[in-house]
Amino acid sequence: MTDVRARKVGPALIDGDPVVINRVFDFVMKDGQGFTLDEVAWQTWRNDRLLRERFYCDPGQTRAAKQAPA
Repeated sequence: MTDVRARKVGPALIDGDPVVINRVFDFVMKDGQGFTLDEVAWQTWRNDRLLRERFYCDPGQTRAAKQAPA
């Protein structure tokens, strides 16, 4: 990889200890090809500490290589 950029999509969803965050990552490879990965992170917090985090995405997104995002 030559570049990875991340951006948060919309606000985080917070309901006490559970938090859900949607992020989009743009990956660029050395040959100029790239792909975008849309991911949801499900977090469990206790006070100010992150206890657990799971990531959900469609792995098929990584197979759809295309020209690097502008």
